Amino acid sequence: MTLKEKVYWTFECYPDGRTADEIAIELGKDGLGILSVRPRVTELVKTDMLVDTGKRRKNSSGRNAIVWRARL
Repeated sequence: MTLKEKVYWTFECYPDGRTADEIAIELGKDGLGILSVRPRVTELVKTDMLVDTGKRRKNSSGRNAIVWRARL
């Protein structure tokens, strides 16, 4: 399974959506970091596999981050 597939699969596990940082934390248990996850999120957004839920949550730096969900 590619990293992009892992990121997408993780989003599929959270139908209410997650931020890129939240997905990175989840995948961090497998040794992956935010610098590996964020580009995969961008790729998934560009290919319409992730959609913006319209929600925002604070990330680790205190900025508002988009809550994404897998396109069903």
